[in-house]
Amino acid sequence: MFLKTRTNFFPSFDESSDVLHIQKNDTLQKVRMEKGLYEEFLGILGEFNGGSSADLDGKSTDYKRVLKFCLNQGLLDQPLHDNEPFLLRYVENAYDDYRAVWDKIVSTPVDVIDAPPSISRLLNENGLQTGEGEKRTIRWIDGDGHADPGDFVILHDNGHHAFFIHENERDLHLAKGLVQRERSGGPLELGRRVAGVRALAEWVKYIVDPHRKKLVHVLYDTGESAVMGKADVTSTFPLYERTFLDVDPDLSFIQKLEGRWTSFHSLDVSINEGDPEFPVHLHVAPYEIRFQDFTHRSIDYEYKDAAIHALTRGIEGYLGSIDNSGWVADYSKERFYIRGMIPFLGKTGEFVELAPLPARYEERIGLILAQTDSINKIAVILETLFREDVFVLYLVDQDRRVLYKGTAEIELGRELSRALAWVTGHLLNGLEVIEGTLEGSFRAIPFPLEQKTPSDIHEELTRELSDIPITESAWIYQGDVEDAGLYVGKFERGDAG
Repeated sequence: MFLKTRTNFFPSFDESSDVLHIQKNDTLQKVRMEKGLYEEFLGILGEFNGGSSADLDGKSTDYKRVLKFCLNQGLLDQPLHDNEPFLLRYVENAYDDYRAVWDKIVSTPVDVIDAPPSISRLLNENGLQTGEGEKRTIRWIDGDGHADPGDFVILHDNGHHAFFIHENERDLHLAKGLVQRERSGGPLELGRRVAGVRALAEWVKYIVDPHRKKLVHVLYDTGESAVMGKADVTSTFPLYERTFLDVDPDLSFIQKLEGRWTSFHSLDVSINEGDPEFPVHLHVAPYEIRFQDFTHRSIDYEYKDAAIHALTRGIEGYLGSIDNSGWVADYSKERFYIRGMIPFLGKTGEFVELAPLPARYEERIGLILAQTDSINKIAVILETLFREDVFVLYLVDQDRRVLYKGTAEIELGRELSRALAWVTGHLLNGLEVIEGTLEGSFRAIPFPLEQKTPSDIHEELTRELSDIPITESAWIYQGDVEDAGLYVGKFERGDAG
């Protein structure tokens, strides 16, 4: 019987306890073994290291015991071929049931599309078939291109490579952003040399488990980074102890978050790329952040205010666009929990009109009215969610057409300024501002001169919802943004027990 030592494990021996440790792929096995048997074990591994015929004539009982142990544990095995291609050696070492895995690989017909000759040759030399049956596609994309759903894509850009299963354009967009982000100045020899081998290994993973969570593997000049794809970015930690900094957002806060987002390997993020639809910045300051193909634009009268809002609420909007189930992002502990808990009140608030308004807001409304002939009045409407302390702000015109609708907020002055800036910026750039109508007549209340503190609102809201089990789970990447002062999580109804 011809046997060969496999290379998917690493042995070590603890002499103090006579325990053999076998690290095998992702598992650690411990076996009690005397020192003499361990030496026999090492001798057997060395004997069959390059492959050899097993001959038991004249062998000791200890030799036979250890040989049987190695066979039972899959540390020795009969190779499938005398002259094994790289892919078979990889499968043998990566999978205990490698024979079934190899059968699946060689029985899966493959179409290799647009790959350079060196890549195509490597794939064919390693047992990938092109016969009859339901074919899988391995598609090479050089810079720009198109892929069909289900294709295994090898994306090449300036020496960098990404390997992934293509499900939709978001995946291709993510991979392009990742490979273009880490350029080092020119074509990369290392990436070119190992791309084919790395592609083979990744292809096997998808053949073995096509329903596994989607990953994009990116090969840079310094090595490989495994990056979570779109389906995984909404994962959470059910148990996570947050460190709340409650920062006073300033320029350093903006700079920290900008640095976090633009270096974020798990998402393609860009800031203020420039929107041709929004060229005029007179009177207002826009700030844009893009996560994948989702863009969030905040507009305010001060650049700092627009930046803070976009850098925090942008990720909330992106996660909500994928999984609309209670995502909140904020830099204030109280506001983070208030905004997360509000949806569980389960009731529609009263609509009220704020009148009269302080002079500074009337002046800004006057500037808006001077820009357009179609709007001759702007009213401020609040939908009160928790008394008048938590609200959604609307701006409506003389015909009750909605010009702006916000989200649940607790700072009236700050939200009203942001709403007026939003309408101003859109009108200056000729963009649509009508978002339906808000019918009915509303009770008028004066602009609140005093508001409760976020701490008081949080405490009262917690008492109001004390009978409802609410769970909050931290975003899977909370640790990457927490020291910058941002808190991202998902609020859900928990179990009553």
